[in-house]
Amino acid sequence: MDQKNKQLEKIEDENAELENKLSNAEHDHEANLNGQLASKERIKQERDSYIARNAELEAINNNQILLLNQILATTPKPELVSLVSTNIAQDKIESQVLNNVSNQED
Repeated sequence: MDQKNKQLEKIEDENAELENKLSNAEHDHEANLNGQLASKERIKQERDSYIARNAELEAINNNQILLLNQILATTPKPELVSLVSTNIAQDKIESQVLNNVSNQED
């Protein structure tokens, strides 16, 4: 009888250990799923942000093209060379500033 009680105790201990491992595995699995959901939501928000920023930049680009076409249509040729040179220099400066800001954010 004593031996059967010891065997029963051992089986109960093993059962408790297995239940504990199962509980830990379920907890880990739930944490993993929650992490995946959070990552998916973050990626969606970043994608939406990029889409919105791209639309803004496209609108700016289209406006700049329209403005440039108006300038080209109304500016005499000698003045045009000077104006384009100035705009190119300004664009380079703005590009460098944007790159510096972008690098600082990284």
